[in-house]
Formats: sequence, C-alpha cells, structure tokens
Amino acid sequence: MHFKTPCVRDLAWAIGSSPLQQRSGLAVHWPDANWCAQQLALASDWLNELDANPQALINHLSASNDRRLGRRFEDLLAFWLSWPDNPNYSLLLRNHALRNAERTLGEIDFLVRNKQTNAIEHWEVAVKFYLGTPQGLWLGPGQRDRLDLKLLRLDQHQLKLTQLVAGQDWLAQLDLPQPIDIKPVCLVKGRLFYPQHFDLAPPPSASPTHLRATWFTHDEFLAQANHHQLRWQLLDKTYWLAQLHHDTAKLLYEHTLSADELVSCLSAEDPRYAIAIIGLTPANEAIRAFLAPNTWPSGQSQVLS
Repeated sequence: MHFKTPCVRDLAWAIGSSPLQQRSGLAVHWPDANWCAQQLALASDWLNELDANPQALINHLSASNDRRLGRRFEDLLAFWLSWPDNPNYSLLLRNHALRNAERTLGEIDFLVRNKQTNAIEHWEVAVKFYLGTPQGLWLGPGQRDRLDLKLLRLDQHQLKLTQLVAGQDWLAQLDLPQPIDIKPVCLVKGRLFYPQHFDLAPPPSASPTHLRATWFTHDEFLAQANHHQLRWQLLDKTYWLAQLHHDTAKLLYEHTLSADELVSCLSAEDPRYAIAIIGLTPANEAIRAFLAPNTWPSGQSQVLS
C-alpha cells in the first residue's frame, strides 16, 4: 500500500483488506476478498487524490467525539459509501436506532443503495481483533468479546432488524419506492492472532486470506524476541488497522524499547488483558502481535457478544 497519509491508508484498508469471514449460500451477503479487492481498485484514483489532499477525510473523522476503533471503521466506510463517484454504492442512512414503545431494539449501521441493481441493502459492519486459545475459542484481547458469539448476534439479531415489525414500519416511512425489499450485507474485518506455542485451525468459515498474526505470552516473547534485531513499542489503537507507512515507522522507532524493557513496563497491567505491540526496524514495521500475561486467558472475565 503506497499511500502516505495514515487516515488514507486506513481508508484503503477498510475498503480493500480481506474480511475475517467468507460465507456463501445464505440469505445474507458476506463480501469476500475478491469483492474487497475490486472495490479498492475502483477507488484507487480517488484514494490517490485524497492522499495528496486529505483534509476532507481528516475533517470527516474528527467530527466524531467517539474514539472507539469500531466507530473509526464505520466512519471510514461511511466516507467511502458517501463518495459521490462511488460506482457501486450510495449511503442513504447510518446509525439508525430502531425502537418500539418499550425499548431500543438495536441500531442499523448503514442503509445503502446498490447502484448496479438498485436494491436497498442493510449493512452491518464490524472490525475485530481476536486471539485464538487452546480450547479453540477466539477471544478479544480483554476477554470480553468472542468471535462465535459476535457472529451469532449478527446472524440472529442485527441482520434481522429490518424484518421486525418496528423495522418494517420504519422502512415504510422512508422516502423510498415502496415496498422495500431489503438485502442484508455483513462485513467483518480485522485480524486473527494465532498462538505462538501450538497449532490452531482457523475458525469456521474464516476467509482463506484473512489477516493473521501471532500472540505471545511474556515468557515466549522474551525467549524469542532477543533473537531478532528489532525494537518494540506498544501499538496504539490509532495504528491497529493498516500497516504503517515507512515514514510513520521511522517516527515510532525513535521511542521504542528493548524486549526486556517492554515486558517490564507491562508488569503492572491488568492480567486479563493482552496488549498490542509492534516490532520495528529503523525504517519499517516488521511484526505486529499481541503480548499476553503467562496466565492468559485467565477465565476471570465475563465474555460478551
């Protein structure tokens, strides 16, 4: 990826990176890696223009006070879907909270028009980072999120919101040709981190080209890291999406630590959490990983969907 501007690199990543899941034969459309690559190719000239003059994207991202990574991912996709020259899609609505008289039923991420088919699509999107465990579970770094439960909630709840009575009533009130035949679309991106100390099969329906990396316990990391001529740094969530441009890597390298120093500074961290790290040469990103306490996963956390 040749883009220099970090937010433009993230935008290209949000569009073009391989999804975590690749499913077929279902009522829901799960875009695959080829679809993602095609969308990125169609946007390449636009992305080059943004890289030269990124202020519109910077302003779009800074308009939100929500600094969660999931929100940034949604904002990036919304910017792409709202691109007037997008050949395939246009954004109609986003983040609509669906309610009945008693409570909020859920939030619809995007309502999108497919310009090629003229269909109205309900998109649910997510960006996730999961670590594989010996039990074959894929847990978020804080053990409060699990891949299979996340997918179950998407399948059984989020993607069915427009089929509910409240969803049908809401659609009927929109200024769109009626009746609206909604096509559900689910796009889940991110990385899966495989354990260093044992072989683990990918989760069911994982995309063959999903992004993957490694997670280490503290002891495993120290046993191996000193064999590499790398310096290390905690990886801020600002950089969790796209691989670093070499200019950014050079800047981060100025504040890196040795492997021993890195583990030492993590000794007081909450033992429930795995921490994202990055290994750098003086000019480039070499490896990104998660570093977990030797007792991780601790089994002390409440796993949510």
